[in-house]
Amino acid sequence: MLTFACMSRKGLVFWPLFSLLMGQVSLSAGIKTTDLQPPDLSTLKTNNASSEELSKAKVLIEKGEFQKALSILEHLLKKAPDDPAALFYLGYTRENLRDTAGAISAYEAFLKKNPQPEVYFRVGLLALGRGALPEASTAFQRAAEARRDWADAQLLAAYALFSANKPHEALPYAQKATSLDNTETPPLLLGDIYFAVDSFVQARAAYEEALRRNPTSPAAHLGLGKSLLALLKPDEALPHLQKAADQLPNSIHAHYYLALSYKSLSKPTEAKASFQKALSIDSTHARSHYELALLYLQEKKNAEAEAHYNALLKYNPKLAQRLAPLLGK
Repeated sequence: MLTFACMSRKGLVFWPLFSLLMGQVSLSAGIKTTDLQPPDLSTLKTNNASSEELSKAKVLIEKGEFQKALSILEHLLKKAPDDPAALFYLGYTRENLRDTAGAISAYEAFLKKNPQPEVYFRVGLLALGRGALPEASTAFQRAAEARRDWADAQLLAAYALFSANKPHEALPYAQKATSLDNTETPPLLLGDIYFAVDSFVQARAAYEEALRRNPTSPAAHLGLGKSLLALLKPDEALPHLQKAADQLPNSIHAHYYLALSYKSLSKPTEAKASFQKALSIDSTHARSHYELALLYLQEKKNAEAEAHYNALLKYNPKLAQRLAPLLGK
């Protein structure tokens, strides 16, 4: 019998979202998730000859001998191409052999016969892993709608939709995941979605909930800090953003938003240092170049400002155009 291991999400860093979510879920040797159940294959009918071959393949799968199982399953499906149990095990075998396209193809053929949420979930994960966001979104939504109490299906449906630039469609799934899962992950995603649609009051509440669930979470401090900044509360934002920058030293976002809070509090020296830190992580970060140029222009240091203007000509010409009149160009 196929077994699926349980998953723990404690102690994971939620930045960026993809790294966190892929850290939660394994795409090989069975999907690890808190509430994934094996698909129900008990009602599927197989003729006696096929049943014998399928049993041999299942034994090999249990032993981890996937290449041998593959040969048997492919031979079986030549004789019975619509055998749903064989299609599922073919998908599972190909998944474990890292043949993502082949696994998805087999699972989708299975789903035409037996639309089961657990298999939609597997298709969603595989599609997400290869960056196929529309396919992943559809698969996770079907899993989430079929099993409304499945926290990870709700969470990943929200993430896939959010990543596909559909934040409003993602919101109800993120809200449902937050109600089902008491870890910091769902409210962090919910906060990011609210922030993306400029609902900063709701984003603040979501990040505060994430911080309540994990008071040491650097991602929650970062989210809360940038939300407070958007709500024109830089003095409240500063300590959260400082904690985020301290705990996420390689996060461009942490240093960039920290710099913005310093700028809003009229602390140009500290702001410039944080913008420079962001650029030391990624020299192409256009918003940091732009903000630094503005700070240097305020100090009448046109030569320094022009260096960042020249960088913007390469990395973000639209922002460079905003600076051009201030530099007399």
